[in-house]
Amino acid sequence: MVLPLLAKELPRIDLFVYDVPHEDRDARTEFARLDPLVRERGVVIVVHGIGGGRCDAQRRWARDRRTPTFGRTGLGLYGLRMGRAAARR
Repeated sequence: MVLPLLAKELPRIDLFVYDVPHEDRDARTEFARLDPLVRERGVVIVVHGIGGGRCDAQRRWARDRRTPTFGRTGLGLYGLRMGRAAARR
């Protein structure tokens, strides 16, 4: 996977675009790896393709970061302006 390699090299992320065919489990793993790098107020754009709805991984990430998701279901395009990261246990 490319994202874990990038996560090792990037000090932080201000804009993240996720535009790949994915399984929800894989997206959860990738989002979790990148989460510590996405700055508060950073922007995340997730593309699910025409007619695609929000995936559970995106819903969880938005909930954990205490941020709403904006988008167009018919276009399968969603965006988040990240809130603070949830406290780690």
